[in-house]
Amino acid sequence: VRTLRRTNPQNGTSDHVQIITSTALPIQAILQGFHGTFVMNIISSNKAYALFPHSTFISQNGVVLRKQDDVFQEIVQKYKKRNYCLSELRPKDPRRWTREIVDFRRPADCRTWTISFDGAGVECPKTPDFVLEHSGFGFRSCNKGPSCCTYRIRASKFSDHMFQHSYTIPDALWFFNAIKGKLERLERSHFIEARERLHLADYDDSIYDGTSPWEWFWESVMLETMPPDKYFDDEIPKWYAEWEQQTPPSARISMAPPDDE
Repeated sequence: VRTLRRTNPQNGTSDHVQIITSTALPIQAILQGFHGTFVMNIISSNKAYALFPHSTFISQNGVVLRKQDDVFQEIVQKYKKRNYCLSELRPKDPRRWTREIVDFRRPADCRTWTISFDGAGVECPKTPDFVLEHSGFGFRSCNKGPSCCTYRIRASKFSDHMFQHSYTIPDALWFFNAIKGKLERLERSHFIEARERLHLADYDDSIYDGTSPWEWFWESVMLETMPPDKYFDDEIPKWYAEWEQQTPPSARISMAPPDDE
């Protein structure tokens, strides 16, 4: 963490900005690096995303997302001075902002507030907007008794040789239901097309070394012969749209099994 400070010469007040570097994906650092939901806002080169807008800007409340360790009370007091509260979400809480805590979320979903900026004079980002907007995350409950519980955000890195960019997914079960079958069909179709295009003979199964033929083919042949711009990231928004159409919001509210943490 690097802190940059600037003092106002007229009244002596000081403002500061903290720059945080991370070896994880930036979206993972934001989702899993803070104590509460109200600081989980994202600004890219051309858009701003508020992931928990109702709780942050209307209720001025945040859901606890970290263990209550030695520095927790310091965190609570810091945000209390800014008129924010940290709350442990209770089961069946009737408050409207708890609707933002559902089993599957992503930036730019129906619960996110998104603002687009005027891009005049700004260099176009190298990473398309849909990469961030289709990086999914979810929640797992950490029971603390019958009256209340806290949640942890689930966001695992997902990358594949078919894609130029990396994404986040809530968990392996969601990946299996939403993406895995589509990804395998895409790999298989391009495996067949490439084998015909490159005039390669059928290989004996023994050389696959336990992997599927198309996985072996991608690792051994296609990665060396595929054009550097031949990626299939544009399929990701389509797969998300299909999954969201098939899975209404009412079917996404069940949380992951409670964690013993």
